Amino acid sequence: MPLAVRTVVRGRDRLSPPRRLALTVLVLCQALFLVHWAAFWPALYSPDSFTYVWQVSTGNWVSDHSIAYDSLVWLSLRVTGNLWLLTLLQTVFASVLMADTAVSLHRIGVRARWTVAASAIVVLLPSTGTFFVFVWKDVPYVLGAVLVFSGCVRLAGLGADRTVARPALWRITVGFAAVLVFRNNGYPAIVVVVAGILLLVPGVRLRILVAGVSTTLIALLLTLVVYPSVGVRLPHKDAVIGLNVADIAVSYKESPSSFSSADLAVMEAVAPLSHWRGRAANCWDADWAMAKPMNRPAVTANSSALLSLWTRVLLRTPQDIVGARLCRAQIAWGVTQGPAALAGSTNVKVPWVTPSMMRWTYDHANWSYHGTRITQSPYWRVLQKQHPLSDRLNRLERTYSTRSTAVSTQWIVWRGAIWCYLCYALVLRLARVRRGKVWLVLLLPTLSLQLTVIAANPAQIWRYMTGPLVIGVLALPLATLTRSRDRAFAERLPPAPGVEHHAPPEHEIIAAGQAGG
Repeated sequence: MPLAVRTVVRGRDRLSPPRRLALTVLVLCQALFLVHWAAFWPALYSPDSFTYVWQVSTGNWVSDHSIAYDSLVWLSLRVTGNLWLLTLLQTVFASVLMADTAVSLHRIGVRARWTVAASAIVVLLPSTGTFFVFVWKDVPYVLGAVLVFSGCVRLAGLGADRTVARPALWRITVGFAAVLVFRNNGYPAIVVVVAGILLLVPGVRLRILVAGVSTTLIALLLTLVVYPSVGVRLPHKDAVIGLNVADIAVSYKESPSSFSSADLAVMEAVAPLSHWRGRAANCWDADWAMAKPMNRPAVTANSSALLSLWTRVLLRTPQDIVGARLCRAQIAWGVTQGPAALAGSTNVKVPWVTPSMMRWTYDHANWSYHGTRITQSPYWRVLQKQHPLSDRLNRLERTYSTRSTAVSTQWIVWRGAIWCYLCYALVLRLARVRRGKVWLVLLLPTLSLQLTVIAANPAQIWRYMTGPLVIGVLALPLATLTRSRDRAFAERLPPAPGVEHHAPPEHEIIAAGQAGG
């Protein structure tokens, strides 16, 4: 064996088992991520990606997207003239967080081999592996959710000893911050996780409450004070109330007799009634409601009247609003997709730039902000096509991704709902096996993301449920935890005073895991 290889092997053997596991997962995941990165260098794009670049390169900083992520886009462009640095760092952070999650699961008794396998599956799946190469604010948002999950795993594994909760709480707090600053609608997710921990983990109630409140206040301060003070503009109201407009359209179709002449006058000020009861009333996709002949500048001018109308509709026919929201959020709870003719099919982003994306982005820049055209961005040419580091890899990856989008495989590869239900089943089983409700904290990150999408979602877009998909795959090794395995762990060590054998605390699980490999 060469000297260099022997040195690396000896160095790895000197590491403690948790650190050895972390290094294994980190190296494996990053190596697999580099294949995606090389195949789609410098990045994978969506229409939102073009919008970010246009905003930061033409002085049109608008808070409809994440200003924190826009800043990362700006930094990558300024440093490299491209976006490869941003996407590379996204894969590095993803590898680090999967390594951390693997160690967290190992600490509660999962064998290292299963955590390594689950981490590799995340990178190998086209829906999650290529996701981290996209220029999307959803990427750090999902990474924040994964960090919260890792923290919840550690928190549940503390057993009777709450004095070592600090590492778990720091993970949850940093995860909260990422969820809040990288998506404007992350607040409900934080509320769900904080409320769940308050109910399930008495020893950390004050600290988790402080974590939730402080990160929320910081996010609000950035949005309401800091960003406007440095020249960031608020989004046009037509973009803000799009879901409300779509709700009104669905209600008008379902309960037309409930609308007064005054209500109809408000609606006709922005679009003909034929649009309101026709294409706009499609509950599967809010973009249909906001498309022409909807007059978006008129929507902005009449936003107050439209919001008042929405409130009246909510009070008199709440079932219409609830039905519209559930229909539009089917991507969050439905295992199979809706009718394709009504835009109910899973909206999967293909891993290349399409002509329709270019046209959509060009139009989007014009109608949304009425300012500098995206074609005037100095980076416009950079975005128009990919320059893969390997054409062969690019062809293989494109074929692999597109073949996985068939209807027969979408439910398991691209839709997060099935992974939500699987995660819930695994966590409930674990709580039953270990006879402790504290283990239910493991389902909180997934539940919070799913409920957030159900509450407000514009269309059947796969990326909105990528977080539950990633967490669901990482949670698969929980299926290997059994009472007999717990007993085997406990038998290898002297019993800890005051601790029941069926739910060994974290320090016993770690030691037993090290003994058993």
